[in-house]
Amino acid sequence: MNFIPTNDTDGDGDDEKTEIIINDFRLYEQSIKENIEYDFLIRKYDAELVRELVACILDVVCAQDETVKIGREKKSRDMVRSVYLKLTSEDIGHVIERYESVRHKVTRLHSYLKTMLFTVKQEYGHFYANAVRADGVV
Repeated sequence: MNFIPTNDTDGDGDDEKTEIIINDFRLYEQSIKENIEYDFLIRKYDAELVRELVACILDVVCAQDETVKIGREKKSRDMVRSVYLKLTSEDIGHVIERYESVRHKVTRLHSYLKTMLFTVKQEYGHFYANAVRADGVV
């Protein structure tokens, strides 16, 4: 996705459209950073990875396409956007911790992270139930 302003040399009004896209992008970026407590996350975790996760979120939230590829499936952009806009610092922390525990090479990082972000809320219960069973508590 390209959010870089261009010069409207031919007078067809593309500058206004670009300006709207840039403003929307900045508003979403600000809102997302507030929702996930960005300043806290970049102090607690690898700042570059946090920035990459924010970029993944923004890529989907600001997408113009009607569908977004998550894993191997195409999903409605609006559904994925809704999930992404509800992410919290706890969700992002869980994604980071799960990503850091991966012991195989991730070849398509952006796609991998987009899928992790989409499924993080669903995974919580399964992840912790499995951890409890593995520890022999249940």
